[in-house]
Amino acid sequence: MFQKIAPILPCLNILKTNLFYKDQLNFEVSYSRNYLVVSKENIEVYFLEHTNKLTFQSSSCYITVSNIEDLYSRLSSMNMILPGGKITEKPGRIKEFYIVDNNGNELRFGELG
Repeated sequence: MFQKIAPILPCLNILKTNLFYKDQLNFEVSYSRNYLVVSKENIEVYFLEHTNKLTFQSSSCYITVSNIEDLYSRLSSMNMILPGGKITEKPGRIKEFYIVDNNGNELRFGELG
């Protein structure tokens, strides 16, 4: 049946988004027609370029991870965590935190404990 999901998020500049995901998050990047595709391990995120910020609203996606504390530490050392941001624990023993990419899209990372 269902095997994976690949959200399509808006971006203002494909080249800057490419650099953000490649350099900051160490994703593999490629182009597919008018999409930027970033991937790492078992996930893919697509980006469709919009030339005017007013034509789209920022979006978000949820990325399930393991070793969330290690990922949080790495992104924190790169100043990618918003001020006051921290790992929170949700009902069901889910730990999560989020960052915002260069387009204003929220990337929420979660780990089931």
